[in-house]
Amino acid sequence: MFMKPLKIFLCDLTYNTVTLSTEAFPLNIGYIASYTKMQFNENVKITLFKYIEKLEAALETSLPDIIGFSNYAWNRQISKELSKIFLEKNPNGLVVWGGPNLPPDYP
Repeated sequence: MFMKPLKIFLCDLTYNTVTLSTEAFPLNIGYIASYTKMQFNENVKITLFKYIEKLEAALETSLPDIIGFSNYAWNRQISKELSKIFLEKNPNGLVVWGGPNLPPDYP
């Protein structure tokens, strides 16, 4: 029996309007992606996102089953908004937040 791979988007978003909020490579979500691929092999397809525009474009063309957001003070609001957009487009989707700045009004 053929099963399509679970599609996951992992996001460590930054603003780039005037300057980058953070220039750091998204090592955090890279570790998660690497471990997940090691455990599930071809049964999972993971895409990493750093830039808001690229995530927005991907959500228009190919919805994931799961979307994860790395949450910091500088990206809390955009992560919250994109979580809402994702769930409007995919009500059965799963949103996962992690990081050092989880808000009390977690979506």
